[in-house]
Amino acid sequence: MRIVYVFALLTLLLAPSVSISQDQSVNVRDLHRSRFSFVLGGINLIGVSFDTFLSSELNLELSAGLGLGAGLRYHPKGADPDVRWSPYAGGYIGFLAFPEIDLFGGSDGGLICKTNLYIPVGVHYISMSGKFSIALEAGYMHIFKTDDDSSIGIDSDIPMAGIKIRWVIPPLSLW
Repeated sequence: MRIVYVFALLTLLLAPSVSISQDQSVNVRDLHRSRFSFVLGGINLIGVSFDTFLSSELNLELSAGLGLGAGLRYHPKGADPDVRWSPYAGGYIGFLAFPEIDLFGGSDGGLICKTNLYIPVGVHYISMSGKFSIALEAGYMHIFKTDDDSSIGIDSDIPMAGIKIRWVIPPLSLW
């Protein structure tokens, strides 16, 4: 007789949650939060990045290439599970490092190291399965000049664009 009571109690407790979960749409950004990307443009000019959705609207990205960078992107339409093309705006801080090249005498063997700030706006597409996504962005980059910098044309404000092609690593959901 106890088994019948336990079964009835479990049915009453679990039935509402099953019916609620069937009525709600699933947001792919919540299912596939973390991914790696190949990046061309953006904070490090070329490289790879790891990003994860902290929520369906807020995305954290860490990148490495011709330097290191980190930033956040805000997707105002990211909470809507039916949105495949999500506009976003973001902000990044980075550190560029690239070889110093003298056009007439070859390379000095040194590195030019610069801190930079990047503010992009873009659009992010995510497939229905969530296993593929691509982001296209354009923005403003400021490369800060250091006090001991004698290089010409390095300290500047430049327009920047980027493309990020991503794939999902299913067992790597951090949150």
